[in-house]
Amino acid sequence: MFTVGSAFHAPCTLPIRQAAHHPAYRFACCSTKSTSLTSLGRFRPARPNDTFKLAWMAIREGMNPLLGSMDNFIVFESTEGKVVAGGQVRAGEPGEISTVVVEAALRQRGIGSALVGELVSANKTRDLCLITLARHAPFYEQHGFRICEEDVLPAVMRVEMQLGKVVVGIVEPGMSLIAMVRYKEM
Repeated sequence: MFTVGSAFHAPCTLPIRQAAHHPAYRFACCSTKSTSLTSLGRFRPARPNDTFKLAWMAIREGMNPLLGSMDNFIVFESTEGKVVAGGQVRAGEPGEISTVVVEAALRQRGIGSALVGELVSANKTRDLCLITLARHAPFYEQHGFRICEEDVLPAVMRVEMQLGKVVVGIVEPGMSLIAMVRYKEM
């Protein structure tokens, strides 16, 4: 879900795909706020034809390639028209930030941080949680997330975390998974 609005349009909450067609959308999430990012590309809602690219990016990073619906994804499209980053907030309460990935060649340029900022901004009225490698905790802490106990997670995510621990133990021995939460703004 995505809240759109401006001085000319009352705020309303819509699925990201529907929000893209709202007249106030250009004032909202998917307009790139940083001039340095504008030179690299722009945010936009994902399209069905982005599925393969996002799944491939996830696989290369050792992430779960089962993306679910593209309706909840935001992607960063380069000025050449290529999807170079993406992320989603899965439905449910709390919302799950998932599949946040940026092409390796474009990291350290603020795209990932802006992407998480966009996802959080579009979901201010929801609690959000995520599962990530422990080494990524400082990145998410910059966006208001805090490390939490697994029991804070919904049951499906607790199962996902247990499976993820097995995979991480094989793929990256010595690395650990953590759960993080960000509570909605009051």
